[in-house]
Amino acid sequence: MTAAIVRTPTGDLDRSRLFYAKLGFEELGGGETVLVTDGKVIVEIDPRPGSRTGLKLVKPDWSAESQTLVPAMALELDSGFLVADPNGVRIELVEGDPEDYPEPLGEGFAAVGKFVGLSVEAVDFDATVGFWLLLGYDAPEGQEMDGWAALTAGNAVDVTVLDAMSCPHLFFNPGLTYFNGENNLAVIDHIRQAEIPIDEEITIFNDEGIVDNIIIRDPGGTGFFIFND
Repeated sequence: MTAAIVRTPTGDLDRSRLFYAKLGFEELGGGETVLVTDGKVIVEIDPRPGSRTGLKLVKPDWSAESQTLVPAMALELDSGFLVADPNGVRIELVEGDPEDYPEPLGEGFAAVGKFVGLSVEAVDFDATVGFWLLLGYDAPEGQEMDGWAALTAGNAVDVTVLDAMSCPHLFFNPGLTYFNGENNLAVIDHIRQAEIPIDEEITIFNDEGIVDNIIIRDPGGTGFFIFND
């Protein structure tokens, strides 16, 4: 089992901490970086130069995967390896004990609702799914004909791969995804009351012109899909 943590960059650590506090995330502590959680996922807010939106996966040894992914694609770091999927989504493969990292509680409590994983938009669907399978994610539930594939590695961050051009809205790659069903209108209202800027108000999925899905971004540019799926 690997530990999985979403990483988000920031040019202003205090501003990012305030953003997540407004959404109801709780801080787990940290030093140079800050860890926050909504109960389902842990996010590392990273102000260090070179930080980018992506995923950190932790297990004792990644040497086999780094070779399978072609050495030229794996940048060796002091902590392990840095790789990127075919769409440029960064994954840091940290060599260490997953138990040294905090685990989510398993129950979401933040205002954004129910976290269901990261969404990745893919130009080459098959190559993208194949990449994530090499990292230990399981075979997809979806199929290419469906335009999506749901992948899981049994950790805290599932990955959904979506065909490029299949989503009729903004897409920040990768994006944290929340599905709230009929409760999404209340979630959207809370986000408005918290005065968090909304990047896109989405009405295309209903005939009444109701804003029932939204997209927001944290101060580092990491996107959140707040949907009623």
